Parts: sequence; C-alpha cells; structure tokens
Amino acid sequence: MNEDQKYLFDLTGFLIVENALTPEEVAQCNAAIDHHIDGLRERENSLAGGSPALVGTANRMDMGGMLSWEKPWCEPFRNLLIHPQVKPCLEEILGKQYRLDHGPGLIAMEKGTEGGTLHGGGIERPNFSEAYFFKYGRIYTGLTVV
Repeated sequence: MNEDQKYLFDLTGFLIVENALTPEEVAQCNAAIDHHIDGLRERENSLAGGSPALVGTANRMDMGGMLSWEKPWCEPFRNLLIHPQVKPCLEEILGKQYRLDHGPGLIAMEKGTEGGTLHGGGIERPNFSEAYFFKYGRIYTGLTVV
C-alpha cells in the first residue's frame, strides 16, 4: 500500500483496489456461485438491532462454504486467499502472518433489505482483535473484509 492508500484506509475504513481481479477471475467466481445458488439462504434473524431506521422489507441472503466446494468451483475462492493484488494489502493491514478466522461468505441483498448494525468496537472491548487504531505509522486492526 502506498501512503495515499494508507491515509484513505485510515480515514474511511476501506480501500478500493481497482482492477484487482481480472474479468476472467470475476467470471470464474460468478460461475461457481451460480452453480451453487441453491445454497443461498435468507437470514432468519434480524440484523437491524431494533433500530427503526434499519428496518426493511426483506432479510439479507447468505451463502458460505466456498473453500470446500468441489473442484473446480472452490478454486477461484481459494486463489483469492493469496491473490497477488490483495495479499500485500492484507499484510500491510493485518501483518505478515494474518489468518482467516472463518470461511468466506457471500451476502446478497435486494431493494428494501434491512440494514445491519455495526459490529466490533473500540479498544475498551474485551476482544481487542476487533479494534482499529493507527500508531507510529502502522495500522492495527481485525475484522477486515475483502
């Protein structure tokens, strides 16, 4: 990550890596999802946290298990774990020995889907891995999504 990317990540909490995936890589991921579309499930519980502002007319849809799908369908998602456009950013944000704490998931929403409350927290939380801070030119964070 260059200094501008680090600054924008610190300021906004996200980073856009343009053209990180080739059109072929995107097509492979989409084909794998289409092949397993029957695994897409509507969440049963609300994520709105009781907030009237987040109420919607539908719940979000979730799908997981991509890394354990049969070949060749798992391959595009396994390749993302060490993708040359993504890995350097993860190493900068999480450190060289970052880990995947749970399998990847797909979130799908239609117009009217409820909003979700933020999760994680600051340094006062008992699970410090959910915090974010920047100190001495270094990013420290968890809960990073690609």
